[in-house]
Amino acid sequence: MTADRKKFQVLINEKKAIELSQRLFQMMDERVPPYDREGVFPDAIVPEGMEIGGLEHRLFLFYSGSIDGRTSSPQVYQELRDLSANAVNGIQLLLKIVDPETIKLKLYGPLESYLLQYLPKTLGASEESERIAEVADNIKFNSRLLLERYSGDPKNILVPDSVEETHLRLCRFKGIGRHKGALIMKNYVKFGVWPFNEYEIPMKVDRHTFRILYGTGVMEITRDGEPLEDGEQISTKFSFGPVQDQLRGITSRNRISAIKFNDGLWSLGSRSCRRNDYVFCQVNCYVGCYSRPNTPESVSYLIVGSDTRKNRMQGVLF
Repeated sequence: MTADRKKFQVLINEKKAIELSQRLFQMMDERVPPYDREGVFPDAIVPEGMEIGGLEHRLFLFYSGSIDGRTSSPQVYQELRDLSANAVNGIQLLLKIVDPETIKLKLYGPLESYLLQYLPKTLGASEESERIAEVADNIKFNSRLLLERYSGDPKNILVPDSVEETHLRLCRFKGIGRHKGALIMKNYVKFGVWPFNEYEIPMKVDRHTFRILYGTGVMEITRDGEPLEDGEQISTKFSFGPVQDQLRGITSRNRISAIKFNDGLWSLGSRSCRRNDYVFCQVNCYVGCYSRPNTPESVSYLIVGSDTRKNRMQGVLF
């Protein structure tokens, strides 16, 4: 049974959210797994030879952020680094390939062929696949928009002194939306491209964030003020916006780094939570989830009251 999105409400408990951020930050500062790994934040790895915050780096973060989520994030960023290092004109290839001047000179082949060459795992194995066609279409649209409105530089998307308007501009790019827009904004603030402070920017909300917030009791889901029944399915994509808005208010009021909070949630969810092991959670994680609800990889929904972790009974005895 899937809960009607118009009938259920999602509320973030501010006190519990603050406590969660503190526990996450402690893990990160103490380099508790998964934060002890080199390259634990794949979007923080600057391609070799790129100037931090320079035009190529800005384009790298823009394009990689726009297709993040197609497969595992480390794979997406690795393949974009490979393209940046090996393709003609590096990451600027994705911009130049739609430039009317270079089109006239016939300097490049079809974009799809370059994507298939450099992003095979991100896009799939077949040049005829729907995935590569969709990504190529998005990149062409976004590159044209960058060229026509922002002189080919995503730094110029910035609306000074307005997080909201800048975020809205990002959302107008194809395939980005408010959550990938938050990812790109986070990285532009992290690397000094945009001058917003780290407490007031939105956080990217994905199934990892949603699962941890629900599993720790930070997020409460109700219908008309009453808890939902166990086994009900919540379509999480309709709740990402309200969750993002509430988290932004909490980080702003309490001066919590949205960058660190976002990175911490994603890394924990995508790495440690993937083990799906109650004993591992008890021994290695400070977060203290009461449950790990089912959030299938290919479907954006959460099953209320579920805990899919193995070794649950052993954990209780432990």
